[in-house]
Amino acid sequence: RELFKDHKELTGVKIPYGVKKISKEAFRGCTGLKSITIPDSVEEIEKWAFYGCENLSHINMNPDTTTFSANAFEKTAWWEQQMSQETFIFKDTLFKYNGNEERYTIPAGVKKIKYSAFHESPLKELVITQSVQSMDLGGCDNLESLYLPEGTRMRFQDMGISYCPSIK
Repeated sequence: RELFKDHKELTGVKIPYGVKKISKEAFRGCTGLKSITIPDSVEEIEKWAFYGCENLSHINMNPDTTTFSANAFEKTAWWEQQMSQETFIFKDTLFKYNGNEERYTIPAGVKKIKYSAFHESPLKELVITQSVQSMDLGGCDNLESLYLPEGTRMRFQDMGISYCPSIK
């Protein structure tokens, strides 16, 4: 944990094969870091692992083997680029929707929807597909309607609907 935190002279890192987890804040604040290679052995990247590595723009990792916390790469050039796309889905998780549509259907295969994925979007209607297992719909200012598939097994408490004042 915090092994390389604030080491501003780091410019590139290749994580050795066999490492299974990158701990919380491990590289936080390494502002000189520009690239990182993460092997298939890494299964999890904890929160704030690369937070504030503002020049980190190249990340080589396998989306089939690696999962990461929603804020693991916050305040990095890579994260900002991903979040500026119309839709940012990594592995089976929807992190951000920036589209202009008022109605959006979650793509098949998405299992999780992260908090604030629809924040500041004009979205009024959200259609949840059968693959979604958990969601945290925070900050959906314009969202009025939520459509769940018939026979959904998701429990209401798994939905995490907060700060969505227009939902009916």
